[in-house]
Amino acid sequence: MNDNIIFLDFDGVFILDDIPTRSCIKELNRIIRETKSKIVVTSDWRNHETIDELNKLFKEWGVVAEIVDITDNLWPVGGHIAYIERYRVDEINKYISDNNIKNYVIIDDLELYNSFYTKDNDRFFNTLFYKGITKEIADKIIDFL
Repeated sequence: MNDNIIFLDFDGVFILDDIPTRSCIKELNRIIRETKSKIVVTSDWRNHETIDELNKLFKEWGVVAEIVDITDNLWPVGGHIAYIERYRVDEINKYISDNNIKNYVIIDDLELYNSFYTKDNDRFFNTLFYKGITKEIADKIIDFL
């Protein structure tokens, strides 16, 4: 797939303290518009809502992109929270491999770059759970894509 793909977490990226945050959504929308990116959801929200329900929430929140897919949930039965980064990275890497993704970034507040499973640290943009996407992070993503 040659489209620009954003592997997107929600909480700590544009939802802060359980609230969709206007300034973060503004920066996310800027990234989406300027890079013409499509969204693949990596957030745990994918385990509780369908893609249609997530797209409805995006519209309510003012996010301009359509979600095109979600990553598989590879969290094993009895999996430990201490390995959440590993599971998330495995899910993203599987999606990239299964779908032949070439142009992508990963936006998450988890410290995925600390996982030895991460292949492409330059494609990973880490947000702080209490700040979310900032102008500086958005600028870096736009420059990268």
